[in-house]
Amino acid sequence: MLRARSYFVSRRQFTTSQFSVHFTLVQSESRVALLTHWISLDPLANLGVQVPASLAGFYCEQISINVWNKLRIALIGQSTFAAEVYKLLKKDGHKIVGVFTIPDKNNREDPLATTASADDTPVYKVKAWRKAGTPLQDVIDSYKEVGADLNVLPFCSQFIPMDVINFPKHKSICYHPSLLPKHRGVSAISWTLISGDKEAGFSVFWADDGLDTGPILLQKSCSVESNDTVDTLYNKFLYPEGILSMAEAVDKVSKGTAPRIPQIEKGASYEPSLGKKELQMVNLLQPALNIHNFIRGLDSAPGAWTLVNNQEVKLFGSSLWSESEPQGQPVEIGENTGRGIIHDKGLLLIGSDGKMLANALVVLSSTPEDGEIEVNIQRIQVEGKMIQASNYGKAEKSRESLQLTDEEKSIVSALNQIWTGILNIEINKQTDFFSTGAGSMDIVRYIFFII
Repeated sequence: MLRARSYFVSRRQFTTSQFSVHFTLVQSESRVALLTHWISLDPLANLGVQVPASLAGFYCEQISINVWNKLRIALIGQSTFAAEVYKLLKKDGHKIVGVFTIPDKNNREDPLATTASADDTPVYKVKAWRKAGTPLQDVIDSYKEVGADLNVLPFCSQFIPMDVINFPKHKSICYHPSLLPKHRGVSAISWTLISGDKEAGFSVFWADDGLDTGPILLQKSCSVESNDTVDTLYNKFLYPEGILSMAEAVDKVSKGTAPRIPQIEKGASYEPSLGKKELQMVNLLQPALNIHNFIRGLDSAPGAWTLVNNQEVKLFGSSLWSESEPQGQPVEIGENTGRGIIHDKGLLLIGSDGKMLANALVVLSSTPEDGEIEVNIQRIQVEGKMIQASNYGKAEKSRESLQLTDEEKSIVSALNQIWTGILNIEINKQTDFFSTGAGSMDIVRYIFFII
């Protein structure tokens, strides 16, 4: 440290894309020549930072330097979420040396592949990384050729061999939409809601040979409202904050400050995928609150279902109902296991405790006490067509129809063109978006287009 008789102290900072220098300058009564270099260091030798002329007469009293490497990253995954992580990592100065994603589906390229291709980033569309439990050597060789320092898995539905996970210098980090060790598995958001958790969140963790069992790098959480669904939780918190946190995690890795906090097995849980139809059926022989949690845990995809008057119906827009039982049309629910009421605000379901669920826009400020809970369903899907639950059983002509102005019709036409670009199909009034292969990620892409 250089010391001098001084009469002014100034704290300054100099930042580049590769390093940050924080220093304290002291002006002396006796003028001496200043350094034109501050420091040379490995691997960033000869920074060559010129001291501005305005600082003549100052001495460097203290210097602290934070250096971080810009990483060579292999991005492994899919979806709009992964595409947004890709954009943010590039903006932060990291080099994406390769993108490994899924093949085209229904003639539609994954958003990650589209985004990376536009930047001339190498894109590998991998159908599978292994066969009969054995890694496919040609796929592994293609991966190794990109020379990544770190694998980033923002959203990945494929099994990635440990040969790939452990290959880079900094190994691999993954995003998972739950507060690990709770809700390991592919349907984590759904099970957070089905379980009635008051808190949701996500984890960025170091991949290991277990299923969502690796050490935690960072976690963030949010409260769960009484009528939250998979979509609302994802769109308001898990998606936007998750993108930012993946970039934050990579930043920590590049600076050597990323922690590895072992997961505690106490309180750990693993739940199965809800991809099978039999697992999506509502169990009506349980309290109304449990029914409500199950329905919102599958809203909007894949959708919980039951039988209404022996017709298969999917249920959406469940909310807790605190009003008295309304007048309406009684219907049989399930296989003679329950009863419901079609009324002007939706479909009312009654749980085994005699309480009701209602698909209506009834939002309670907090979860009601036992004895006050009912459930209402706002929207249902019948024979692949989404309708208001209050319209169930009505003749097509008697249903309320929406009359559009010429201006509104032009807006609908423009929006349909956006959907055509996303789904690569012709859009009309009868189009069932989810049956054509659309998912919640396509909804997110759609929103980005219109805003």
